Amino acid sequence: MTDQEEMPPTPKEADGQPSKAPEQDELKALQERHLRLAAEFDNFRKRTERDATEQRRRAADSVLLSVLEVVDNLDRALSAPATTADPGAFRSGVVAIRAQLAVLLEREGVRPIPAEGREFDPFDMEAVMRAPSTEVPAGLVLKELQRGYRGAGRVLRPSKVIVSAGPPREAACAADEDDAKRGSRSQPKE
Repeated sequence: MTDQEEMPPTPKEADGQPSKAPEQDELKALQERHLRLAAEFDNFRKRTERDATEQRRRAADSVLLSVLEVVDNLDRALSAPATTADPGAFRSGVVAIRAQLAVLLEREGVRPIPAEGREFDPFDMEAVMRAPSTEVPAGLVLKELQRGYRGAGRVLRPSKVIVSAGPPREAACAADEDDAKRGSRSQPKE
């Protein structure tokens, strides 16, 4: 058997050249299929993005509705007559509203970052200043100025704190050493 006998005869065009119509038809079909798949994928991507945006909006709406309840309670407290028989009643009402907001935050996974009395942590806290203290050892948080919060495994807002520099004498010595270092560098040579 020869190669010619094994191969089926190819259709010939009028000029004697083999016809390319089957290959062209197959190529055209593959191109059309490719375009359809690309369009389907693009539609899927757009639909997925739209669904994710809608889901985020619904989640935010749920939180906002809960916050609006707290705002309503604050409005009621502020619209109460200023002259009440018990001035402590207004304060206790505001404390109750604050507790309501704390429960809402807790439900959403937002928790306060404990700071006061703990070792300063630059990942959870922002040191606003250092201050001497005889009661609190150096490096521990002396006072929390603004509470920080953590949510979804990350810091939403760091705690703003004052960090203890230790007893006043140690703090003064450290400050004197810093001044001495700065003074020796900044004095002109004669």
